[in-house]
Amino acid sequence: MVNEQAGDGRSSGSGEPHEPGEPSIRMGATARDQGINHQAGRDQTVINNTYYHVPPKPERPPGAPAADRSRHRVMLAGVAAVVVVIAGGFGIKAMLAGGHDQPGPTPGPTQSTRGEPAPAPTESSGEPSPEPPPTQPQDREKLLAARPFALRAPSEPNVIGVDLDTPKVKPPNEVTSSDDELQLSEISDGDWEFRTTTGISAGKTFEQCLQGVQGNALPSRIDAKDLRKQRTIRVGTVLCTETSEGNLAMLEVTSITPSADSDLPDVQTKLTVWENA
Repeated sequence: MVNEQAGDGRSSGSGEPHEPGEPSIRMGATARDQGINHQAGRDQTVINNTYYHVPPKPERPPGAPAADRSRHRVMLAGVAAVVVVIAGGFGIKAMLAGGHDQPGPTPGPTQSTRGEPAPAPTESSGEPSPEPPPTQPQDREKLLAARPFALRAPSEPNVIGVDLDTPKVKPPNEVTSSDDELQLSEISDGDWEFRTTTGISAGKTFEQCLQGVQGNALPSRIDAKDLRKQRTIRVGTVLCTETSEGNLAMLEVTSITPSADSDLPDVQTKLTVWENA
């Protein structure tokens, strides 16, 4: 409510001087409180009718936003330039690789294609591995081993058969058969007749004996005179033959002596027989 008073230049109740003749304006309590509250709402905080000053927020300088935006644009331009350079490098590499059909370098012996260490090379270097030493042939099962076996000359006129599988020297009155490997005959001048292939062996092993039969065979007959003079068969000779039963028989001659009743000599041997030659 506004009251106008004329007087001596003082407004009643205000305590403030004013010019004479000017109207005195008095602000009521309500208007004054509204002004105070409006100002407090701007830069003060009122708690329990007490005013607290709130400092204003600092304002950014006028040129700051523009500078930040400029730096941001520079950074984006730099990143774009790096991307363009990298992409251009890959493109040039791809064109170079496509223009040449030559294969790229292969990984070394200690580097794999993925950059991982390659496995260590094995000992084989392309050279042929040494052959294992030949195994010694196993000896066949022996049915007889170095048994003394005498081949005595028959008296005239007799023929006796010798079976090496049994072994047995048949008596003169027993007829010879196809089972005999050797026949001693004292008819005419006398001779030995080999009924199965017989050869001279270079040794006393199974293999050597078999090789003697296959590669050093004797004629089927040897006369008495040749035997007495030891021209073909002598002391130390090793005779081998495949028997009628398929075994391998070996006769090692240990002595040759003349016979008083025959043109044939008496021959002492050692007999060995291997099963299933």
